[in-house]
Amino acid sequence: TVNDKLLRDCTANSDLTKNDHTIYQLLELVFNQVAVKNPKEYANFENGKTFLNHPWKFGFTERDCPDVGGGKRLYPGIQKSVRFIEGPGGRNYNNPSLIIDAKKAAFHEDIPLIEKAKALINDDLSRKLSDIAVRRLHHGMKDLWFYTKHTGYESDHQIAGIAEFTAAEMTFETPNGKTVSIMDYFEAKYHIRLNYPNAPLVRVRERGRNNSYPMELGWLRPMQRVTISQQTPDQVHKTTRSCAVPPGERQDNIVRGARALSLFGSENNPYVENAGLYIYREPVKVHGRLLPPPNIKYQNETAHVKD
Repeated sequence: TVNDKLLRDCTANSDLTKNDHTIYQLLELVFNQVAVKNPKEYANFENGKTFLNHPWKFGFTERDCPDVGGGKRLYPGIQKSVRFIEGPGGRNYNNPSLIIDAKKAAFHEDIPLIEKAKALINDDLSRKLSDIAVRRLHHGMKDLWFYTKHTGYESDHQIAGIAEFTAAEMTFETPNGKTVSIMDYFEAKYHIRLNYPNAPLVRVRERGRNNSYPMELGWLRPMQRVTISQQTPDQVHKTTRSCAVPPGERQDNIVRGARALSLFGSENNPYVENAGLYIYREPVKVHGRLLPPPNIKYQNETAHVKD
């Protein structure tokens, strides 16, 4: 049975080696269930970060999800963790608390691969690209997941790189010994006439061999995080500016994010209720204090620091 004494002994021991982290882990597991059970609505990342795949369903607007360029967009979410604090009771109390803060992060938009490529290099892809442009595409698209459906079903692939050859240039030999270009192959087999035969091909690694696909046949999977190396200085600036919001707006974003994960109170969260837990709707209010300036003590005298 979990009681107050057990909580204090297991989570607030001055000997940190004796603190039991399983209680933290259990609570965090319970609070994560709504997001884990709904992967189409939520994207979970390290350190308790969860982002919303369709933020407009939870009260966020276009202003909260700005386009930062290059087929990338900021999506809101929250970062949550469990901490044990004294709480309103003051000293000698040890209460589990759910710490929530608003977060934003850049994600690759789930758009056609060909549109992603256009956005990255600002080109219509009607002509063959230069080597520099191909390298830029490789840097911006490598390791992204996309799917194709020209075979009649969705098939997932991960981009290994961008080829320097186009669908009009690259050829291969068919089982009957005929040499055909990739452009002609897709038209003959799937009745697909490529609109961008001069666009570079996407290379993927499948079953131990390299395959190449025309960009226009692929669509990016949603909620793929943009890495730091994939952001330009201008995109970093736009991201920083969008994340710097007034305290009142930040508080609203925290509440919206908590509601989206059914953590603003526990009435609509069956996982929290079934675990025998309760989340207060009102956050803990903490009174601020103005601390006196420190004194600097030298060998023979003490100096007072002025405000």
